Amino acid sequence: MSPENRWGAEPGDLLDVIRRSPAPPYESPDHPSSEDEGAATIEEDLAVTVTKERDALLNELAQGLRPMPEGIEWFDGLAPEEQTRTPRFPAHHRVQARALAEDGPEGISRAGLPPTHTPAVLIARGRIDRQPGKIACLAPLAEHRKAFRLLISVLAIADGRRRERYCSGGCGHWWHGLSVARQPGTAL
Repeated sequence: MSPENRWGAEPGDLLDVIRRSPAPPYESPDHPSSEDEGAATIEEDLAVTVTKERDALLNELAQGLRPMPEGIEWFDGLAPEEQTRTPRFPAHHRVQARALAEDGPEGISRAGLPPTHTPAVLIARGRIDRQPGKIACLAPLAEHRKAFRLLISVLAIADGRRRERYCSGGCGHWWHGLSVARQPGTAL
């Protein structure tokens, strides 16, 4: 049984289930019993599931396996506090993909942002290693959607280069094995 169905909720609702339910340790074949020191709680298990789902979706967007309008629809469906946190994840993934200074202007173009919008100005004028963190933390909430689009675009450029240069013969990165757009909530 998939994690999203185990508690009768869809992935977007999983955190609501956590907040409404007591989270005592539980037993499953995949986890130690609650008496073991390393026993997982429902909250921990769901957090891992939600994180992997989010990271898979972000990588599918960056790899062009999902269209950006679908990503924007997903992003717009997040609670405001999640919209505030979410741009930090592609910013972090961009570090792992080794983004370069020239990825900023190309990312602006791919994201379809005018060069005068705050995220575009930040990435074009500052150091690529510092600016995405600033972009991810922009306020007000209206800037988060632009930041999300830009950071996904920069991740797409940097990760595409990384896959071409370092992973073309195969690699152990699970996100480079994503080949078909999944339906949200399906197993990876």
